[in-house]
Amino acid sequence: RNLGADSVMGKKRTRSSGCSGARRNSLGCTLSWHCSDEEWYKSTLSHWTGEVEEDTIEGVLGGCGEVDAADIIGSRKFIQPWLTQRALPILNALECGAGIGRVTSGVLLPISNCVHLVEVSEKLISQAKKRLAAHENRASFSQCSLQAFMPAQEQYDLVWLQWVLGHLTDKDMLRLLQVCRDALRPGGIVVVKENNAAPRDCEHGRGKYTLDKENAGVVRSHAHYRTLFALAHLRLVRFERELGFPEDLYPVRMYQLERQA
Repeated sequence: RNLGADSVMGKKRTRSSGCSGARRNSLGCTLSWHCSDEEWYKSTLSHWTGEVEEDTIEGVLGGCGEVDAADIIGSRKFIQPWLTQRALPILNALECGAGIGRVTSGVLLPISNCVHLVEVSEKLISQAKKRLAAHENRASFSQCSLQAFMPAQEQYDLVWLQWVLGHLTDKDMLRLLQVCRDALRPGGIVVVKENNAAPRDCEHGRGKYTLDKENAGVVRSHAHYRTLFALAHLRLVRFERELGFPEDLYPVRMYQLERQA
């Protein structure tokens, strides 16, 4: 979804057609999208406001609720090396596209003093507040589109982006990565956890992404994610593939990113 919630797991798809326009950036990489921004966000918002069950894990995970436990465990393991080497406590964490607070509850609150959740859907953020009511002094909320979200600079030690970037155009994803980079405190990191498509299946953006119509999003290639990270001036520290998910789902990778020196 374009506007933010922990949602799209996504099963592997066949190719589909579409138009495209292109824009060249400073690194010589051409960013293209298969339709207009207006058309894209209209379709994604319509999908996620009309079809998602906001009060269930199964709903926000696109019918793949069985992966919830493995996903939380995998995320905890992925950030453990960073936590082990970090001398300072995590004062503030940020989750963009927080949905009903699934990742905040399972990953971020156990390691952070406070977590700020950003979510565009009124229904989803209302459910998140209910689920996290026991942590009302440690959890804060913003109902906001990720296209417009502007966090304060040097505010967060950890920024978490999971299963939400596929609902943003490349242009808006790049902007979000940039403002999240600037929101990092010294020593902070951004974690991205997203589906990956094989390059041979990427029929759009000159071989950079494929459509996931069932979940109103796109699935980018691993290489394209790395290009967008570089364009956002984020250094890729490490990445891992999530294991233990059903074979009919797209591969999922976790990326640890830090501000470039």
